[in-house]
Parts: sequence; structure tokens; C-alpha cells
Amino acid sequence: MRAATPAELWSSIRHKDFHRKIVDFLWKGMHEAHKIGPFWSHIQGYESRADCPTCGCRETLRHILTECRAPEQELIWLLTRNTWRRRSETWSKPSLEDILAVGLGRYPRKASEKPRESLARLWRILVSEAAYLIWKLRCERVIGHEDDPDWHHSPTATIRRWYASLNRRLQLDLVATRKSFGALAISRRLVWSTWTATIGDELGLPEDWTLVPRVLVGIDPEVCRIDGDPG
Repeated sequence: MRAATPAELWSSIRHKDFHRKIVDFLWKGMHEAHKIGPFWSHIQGYESRADCPTCGCRETLRHILTECRAPEQELIWLLTRNTWRRRSETWSKPSLEDILAVGLGRYPRKASEKPRESLARLWRILVSEAAYLIWKLRCERVIGHEDDPDWHHSPTATIRRWYASLNRRLQLDLVATRKSFGALAISRRLVWSTWTATIGDELGLPEDWTLVPRVLVGIDPEVCRIDGDPG
């Protein structure tokens, strides 16, 4: 696979599939502009903030999103894997480089498989939402509970936050199909092909469930089962 050029990477973080907060998160990640690790190491009286309170090592974005022992990180990637495997058997946990380049839509696939835009779009959405949620939960844990280094979000709370994030993103897609948006509207076919097989009770819905009142359409809660090995 051809390596992306710097111009392609910078353009990818402004992809139309990302909302503004995720664009800002990815932009800061590429510029190493998040206030973590080395940012605090040179500020007198705040040097301790440079280290991860869970692992005790120097905190970096790579550590937060892919390496930290905080249970939220591993659980969110497990839930993301469960959803992705509804559409594809090929999965590998995203690296920091994969996350920052997620706008390119280069999802894991077998060499014999041709890329599909519906899967590329689902990959952009799932990985960006997962990484941003891990970041938000980390900030709540480290900043909001600074006086209690042993505090963590419970598995139930983490699952609910992830489930809510994906449902909110799905609902935004359904709203964006409205004809009132004119040329900016997303095609119903694109939304359907992105999310099909991840929807709850999809067999009980009309074939084109994008026409169903959006409150009746949501992510299948079965993807929240965490019985399996995280892998």
C-alpha cells in the first residue's frame, strides 16, 4: 500500500465524516499539541502531571490511546472490535499512526479484498469515535478525579458511554439524509451501506431502515457483550 503524503494526511483530518471536536482532537494529535507528558515536565509544581497516574510512565498520546492499563482503553477497543467484526473478519487494534490517519479510510483487509467505501467510512467513524472517547474518559479520570489516582470509570459506565457515542453518531447520519439539507444531504444508500449489520433488530425493520423514525433505529446492544478474549 502506498504511503500517504503529508498533504494527504493533513487533508484527511478534515474529512466530512468527522465532527468538529474530532477534527480538533486529530489536529492537536498531529501537532503534539495536547497538554500531556512533556508539556508539564518543565512547569514548576506540576511536574507530576507528566506521568500517567495509572501506569507511572511518561504520558504520551500513544500511551493514552493504545497502551495504558486503565480499563477504559482496552474495553473501548474491544467494543469497537465487536462492531467492526459485524462487517469484516479482519481486525487489528489501531496504532497511534492508524488513529491519526483514520481519515484516509485505510481499514484492515486481506490482500485479495478490494477496498469498499462503506467499510472505509465505517472504519473512519468507529476508530475516530473510539479514540476520542478514550481521550475524554482519560481527561475525566485524570483531571476530574485528580485527588483519587485509583478512580476509574466502571465497565458498565464505559460501555454506556461508548454505546451512546455510536448511537449519537448513527442518529446524526440519519438526520443528515433529510432533503432539507439540499446538496449537503447524505445519500440514504451511503448511510445504509455504512451501518448495515450493526443495527439492532435489523431483520424486523423495513429493508430501507433509514426511512424509519430515527428513534427506532440504534446500534445493536449485542455488540456490547464482552465475554470474549480482548485479542
